[in-house]
Amino acid sequence: MTKAQFDIVIVGAGAAGLMAAIELSSAGKRVAVVEATSRTGGRMLCVQDKDTGTLVQLGAEFVHGSLPLTQSLLQQAGATTHQIEGSIWQRKEAGLQPQQDFIEGYDILEPKLKAVTTDLPVQEFIQRQLAGPQCANMRQEVQDYAEGYYAADTNRSSTLALAEELTGDDQPQYRIEGGYLQLAQYMEAQCREKGVQFFLGQPVEQIDWQRENVSVTTDKTLFKCSQLLVTVSLGVLQSGSIKFVPALPQYDAAAKALGYGHVVKINLLFRQAFWKRSTLVGGQNLADLQFLFSEESIPTWWSQHPLNTNILTGWLGGPKAQALQHASHDELLQLALSSLTKIFDLEPAYLWQDLKAAWSHNWSADPFFHGAYSYEVVDGATHQKTLQQPAEHTVYFAGEALHHGPELGTVEAALQSGKQAAAAMLSAGNEVPETTGQ
Repeated sequence: MTKAQFDIVIVGAGAAGLMAAIELSSAGKRVAVVEATSRTGGRMLCVQDKDTGTLVQLGAEFVHGSLPLTQSLLQQAGATTHQIEGSIWQRKEAGLQPQQDFIEGYDILEPKLKAVTTDLPVQEFIQRQLAGPQCANMRQEVQDYAEGYYAADTNRSSTLALAEELTGDDQPQYRIEGGYLQLAQYMEAQCREKGVQFFLGQPVEQIDWQRENVSVTTDKTLFKCSQLLVTVSLGVLQSGSIKFVPALPQYDAAAKALGYGHVVKINLLFRQAFWKRSTLVGGQNLADLQFLFSEESIPTWWSQHPLNTNILTGWLGGPKAQALQHASHDELLQLALSSLTKIFDLEPAYLWQDLKAAWSHNWSADPFFHGAYSYEVVDGATHQKTLQQPAEHTVYFAGEALHHGPELGTVEAALQSGKQAAAAMLSAGNEVPETTGQ
């Protein structure tokens, strides 16, 4: 087994790990980034298809608002963004129709959400405040929204967080031209320029630690360092696949108390953008289709509008996605095409013949992530604070799950967390050592 010595070892080469590596190496630290997969970027998963030349984003795709750190890094990388625009549709029993209200009866729901002052699980809020047959559709739509958008389990997710989202101002949404691959590649290049060494394809098995003395073991390398930053997904922390010696029961309990969602994402490339052909979709004009919502097995779909592509992206989040964590790509493809045939009232054979390529990623089934992204739970801030405190100024944690605020679950949250953890690690080195009186 190879042995390697560094000042700091970072476990995980996602957004948080890359951000911290840039900050720490800029301060003169000798940094190693140890990553389980064969690439950097983490949940910024972009695939460049060799046959079609298509860039497929199977992980993070949207920039949710004018996020300062994300936008600053994209500008430094020379990447450009464009605002998402277009129409929103829904499939109801009567067929395809423009979406009027995001949630039916929102005028009734809004004051109920604003009246919540003490947090409670979303499911409890639904049962208490949306009882009665007249609210049946609203109950289902609130649950679908929490599960689909947040990938949340409504038995655990925060009503206060949901209320803040649904009653706040709408933020513009953006896409990055060339995808999040632009950001991941830029950040990796910055790290390498500053002397950061990457060790890819090396899942960490065990971390032995004491104050300012850490050993990180993979099947290939034994790393030694004085400080460690763990930036793996919350799902990996919850799985216990990395063994800490001695154990960190307080941190383990905090990680398991936080919310971590499940997502299945599938991208379908067709030979033609069939949804733009009014003769195929019941005479409707879907030329500027942005999002489409339904009650099918794969319920949520979006196009790349205003870009002129023939790609539709399917999305399933929350407990229903978790139930499909053992589904194969072919099974997911079957569900996706079956959903589209029902949504658009098309013959199944037509879509199969028109399909040119398909890519999917089942995030719950991925052993290096165990899910997609975090969501707010009741009293989540308390558990986040536990994980934000280092163990003996030696073992630190960072990642989107540790960021408190509406950016939770986003690339921006991961970047902010990585930057804050790096600052804490650097300031720890300037502290006066504790002394024991005689």
